[in-house]
Amino acid sequence: MEGEGGERTSYRLGEGHVPSANTELARLEAQVVGSWEREAELFVRHGLRPDADVVEAGCGPGFVTERLLDLVPNGSVTAFDLDPRMVELASARVAGRARVGVARGSVTDTGLQDASADAVIARLVLQHVPNVDAALAELRRLLRAGGRLIVLDVDDGATLLVDPAPAFLRPLLEGFGAAQRARGGDRLLVRRLPGLMLEAGLSDLTVDAVVSHSAVHGLETLRRLLPVAAVTPAMEAGFIPREIGEAALDWVADLDAGRIEPQLLLTTFVVSGAVS
Repeated sequence: MEGEGGERTSYRLGEGHVPSANTELARLEAQVVGSWEREAELFVRHGLRPDADVVEAGCGPGFVTERLLDLVPNGSVTAFDLDPRMVELASARVAGRARVGVARGSVTDTGLQDASADAVIARLVLQHVPNVDAALAELRRLLRAGGRLIVLDVDDGATLLVDPAPAFLRPLLEGFGAAQRARGGDRLLVRRLPGLMLEAGLSDLTVDAVVSHSAVHGLETLRRLLPVAAVTPAMEAGFIPREIGEAALDWVADLDAGRIEPQLLLTTFVVSGAVS
């Protein structure tokens, strides 16, 4: 997707290989609800004090925005997103609440003041940005001395593990990766991210994982996180071979019908770094 000023991102609600808006919004909310307690613990550990001024990059529909606001009862949250529909949804979600603002902005050109934040959160955003170096430089610019950039993102080499492992899984993930690369994104970002953050001038790096397992958090909870609705668009666009896509959809049908009970493990990674 290309926005105003030539800014690009591999994600836009209901466009291209991204599924319909209602389906995707439900998945995004399930994604937040299912792991927020563990994510919030890491965010607090890495600098979200109760009085922190926080910038949320790529806020989406505001599911995280409202929760960040609760984490900083004496601070503030400034959220932005490139997609005007997301800005509209997030603004409606936090309407009437104090200490929060939502605006249209780019992760490479936020329009926000230098050194205006104690923490910047970029949750599942940088994988969609073609120029990650520019994004990291811009987000670093927003931080005060001692502030931290906290990035939560994926690496498809380790994001989804299934036992027993279906034969379609690896080519399916490779197809999703190809679809995202065609739009300027990178679903293998995390393995490069610590080095990129060092190059951006951040220090005191940390790498953590947020892990969900079906035996612990429930098979139905993890089922809601699977990007099932993205299979058909990616298959029709030629990124996923038809036999692979159909095998994946058949597997999901068996899962929903209770004919199989696989064990699922989902992992996202949290990489953070500080401004000296």
